[in-house]
Amino acid sequence: MSKPFIKYDFQAFPCCVSICMNCGLVKLNPRWKESQYRRFYSKKYDFFYRGSNMSVDELFEIDIASKGLRMTDRLRYAELPEKVKMLDIGAGTGFSFFSLPGNIHVDPYAVEASNKCIPFLKSKGISIIGDDFSSDLGGGYDLIVARHVLEHVMNPISFLMKISNSLRKNGYLYLAVPNAMVINKIKAHSFFRHIHTYYFNIGTLLQMCKRAGMYAVQQGEEGEIWALLQRKETNNTIRSVSSSDQLKTIMDITRYHRFSLKSRLKARLRRIRYCAF
Repeated sequence: MSKPFIKYDFQAFPCCVSICMNCGLVKLNPRWKESQYRRFYSKKYDFFYRGSNMSVDELFEIDIASKGLRMTDRLRYAELPEKVKMLDIGAGTGFSFFSLPGNIHVDPYAVEASNKCIPFLKSKGISIIGDDFSSDLGGGYDLIVARHVLEHVMNPISFLMKISNSLRKNGYLYLAVPNAMVINKIKAHSFFRHIHTYYFNIGTLLQMCKRAGMYAVQQGEEGEIWALLQRKETNNTIRSVSSSDQLKTIMDITRYHRFSLKSRLKARLRRIRYCAF
């Protein structure tokens, strides 16, 4: 791994971003302990990343109108039964359960850490089976959703293998992650985050899925990277991204990752105020 390009994120949290020049995988090194992340997701994530001044009902409507529509369009490639046993890992507002194409009946299960979202999910009739990535997932799912989750986990391959073992034989995994090869100048300053332990391009993502025994039925790179995967091997070619190209993009992003002393102090005071260490 290279020396860190960045040492702090836009919230003034430690965020040491490095790249492996052999495979192009970008990750945090070092990073927090798993127990620290668990506590942050449970008590502080909503304030820093989910719109602290908005109700879950408001966030749900926003999610349905944007993320939900994209998900509905992408899931048309899946051959789902009329009744779907579905798990969303990192469910948030639970919009995914209401974003399936057609008239599909959903038997919903969720893994969610947010103290703000859990009561809302329960009010929608969604069964909460765990509150972190190490939770027992159960099995027999027709569809598992892990949208903007893989970049948060400590061991992506083990996590993907766990998902694979929880799917039915012909079940699907819907996966989406931020794209480390796409630069949005407006959002570049907040691209690197201490809660994102890994950063993927299409090549590193699908190679990691392959190592876990998951293969893409359909994939895309519309801003974020998304893939619909199954356990059975497909003939889809994995497009590789060179380490040098990934490094160039990361260096381009770092040019926008600059903060004044005033901004850094403001972010640090915000952290202290809400006791998020």
